[in-house]
Amino acid sequence: MTSEVLHSHTLALTGMIFISCKDGISHNEIEYASPEHVTAGANVLLQVMMEYAKAQ
Repeated sequence: MTSEVLHSHTLALTGMIFISCKDGISHNEIEYASPEHVTAGANVLLQVMMEYAKAQ
């Protein structure tokens, strides 16, 4: 699997946050992530951004 991060890492700091999908299916039209898992991923992003902002 290729990712945009392979190209954009030369332009800016990059990272990936993975969340669980139902039955482990992703990159497919039947992919489903529960609101709880999406919220957990968003909270990880929020915490990382807050820590990054504090370090600046």
